Amino acid sequence: MTSANPDTRAGYLSISALTKKYKNTPVAAVDRVSLKVDEGDFLALLGPSGCGKTTTLRMIAGLIEPTSGSIHVQGKDITKTPVHKRSIGMVFQNYALFPHLDVKSNVAYGLKMRHVPKTEIALRVQNVLDLVRLGHLADRRVTALSGGQQQRVALARAIVVNPQLFLMDEPLSNLDAKLRDAMRTEIRSIQRKMGITSVFVTHDQDEALTMADKIAVMSEGVLEQFGTPSDIFERPATRFVAEFVGQANLIDRVRVSSSAGRHLIEVPGAGHLSVPRISGEPAGTSTAMIRPHQLKARSASDSPDGIRGDVRSATYFGDTIQYEIQTGQNLLKVQMRADGSPTLAVGSVAAVTAATDNVHFIAA
Repeated sequence: MTSANPDTRAGYLSISALTKKYKNTPVAAVDRVSLKVDEGDFLALLGPSGCGKTTTLRMIAGLIEPTSGSIHVQGKDITKTPVHKRSIGMVFQNYALFPHLDVKSNVAYGLKMRHVPKTEIALRVQNVLDLVRLGHLADRRVTALSGGQQQRVALARAIVVNPQLFLMDEPLSNLDAKLRDAMRTEIRSIQRKMGITSVFVTHDQDEALTMADKIAVMSEGVLEQFGTPSDIFERPATRFVAEFVGQANLIDRVRVSSSAGRHLIEVPGAGHLSVPRISGEPAGTSTAMIRPHQLKARSASDSPDGIRGDVRSATYFGDTIQYEIQTGQNLLKVQMRADGSPTLAVGSVAAVTAATDNVHFIAA
């Protein structure tokens, strides 16, 4: 897992061996996490509940004191800098707006605390409200706004102070699915326009994959993998990452051989998959990772190639059909476009072949 601990000597935001241990708790909430974020990048801290992602964010913000490790912003050590002296804008899960104030007063609050002149406050508030498309609602009470509008007020309040870092703690979790999708685009667009280095906590893999420049996948306080969305999805470093980010077929104890310039991946008890390339380090018997959309299935009577298996289920999703096919000891998920071709019947025998030129292997 060399990608889990990158060189942190450079980077706009660098955290090194960041650790948080609580009294009377044997396991660290965050255990020696190291990563760096370039200026203007959008980092997603991704993982299940209790993995340490919010604790990491709150240590960056100064709301939690690390047990050990360091945090640097633009080369300056801020590990022990009080929260009010860090140039940080933060959006909380519940937005934390002031219900008795109108929109412009909520947005202006941080500037007033910094003793910015009134004329400058008015100009900056108006500019940021126009940016988030709320200028026409400046005088409205926040309690009279929709969830999406309240979200944009919280964003405006965080960025109006021109922070060095923009931190967000699962800000979309309280929105319905359709509004959440719209706000993903909204947040990413605003972040790009402002050029603010940002850290976003989420347990939603789709949010991380669609919004982030870099993703840090965490599990039980440990950084499992750090990389681009394509790195994380296509080349997971660990079994946990493969299973948590997207669906994955993990085939254990496979053997790899070569024939006529192709790699033959022996699936125990089922046959061979043939691909031109492999990535990772297959040594002896290894674990192969292949996504459902990287497989295709046909009736065994129509194809002499591939591995044989019994169709256990067929689920229609509109534009795709997902099959579960029992091949030897493995229940493989196969996702194919619903293009009008005959659907494989449950109980029939299918031939599964690779629909990709590459299969990725995960180190033990």
